[in-house]
Amino acid sequence: MKKILMTLLLSCAIGGYSWGQDAAKPSAADIQAHNLAISKALAAATPVKTAVEEFRRHSGRLPSTNADVGMNPPATYGNYDVKQIAVGNDGVIEITLTASSGVDDGIIRLTPKPSPIKDENSLEWTCASASFSTISDATGGVCEYTNQP
Repeated sequence: MKKILMTLLLSCAIGGYSWGQDAAKPSAADIQAHNLAISKALAAATPVKTAVEEFRRHSGRLPSTNADVGMNPPATYGNYDVKQIAVGNDGVIEITLTASSGVDDGIIRLTPKPSPIKDENSLEWTCASASFSTISDATGGVCEYTNQP
């Protein structure tokens, strides 16, 4: 048993395998392409954010669906980088990305919160993702990585 274990460890060391690391790290070009896909996905969500804000201004509450804000079904907003953009409970916008982002079915959540300024009917947005560990770097700190889905 010791001989088998030593052979396995030696083979891994010679073969360059490192425990706990991915076999292939993305290149600088891949990282740049993934970051661009994330940026494009966030830009594609801008009209949806505006629709959520307008809905709140007019109704005094947050929407729960794309239909609430007069938007088409989530998959309608799909493109090369985005599979869908969906409005969910409490106006949360969920962007599902394609493999071009580096994570097929990766999700970015935009969560609205009423402004703390009295008499202002605007929303403040937070951006978070459990799918993209480097999202803070990709977005210049606008979005944060979270371990909560």
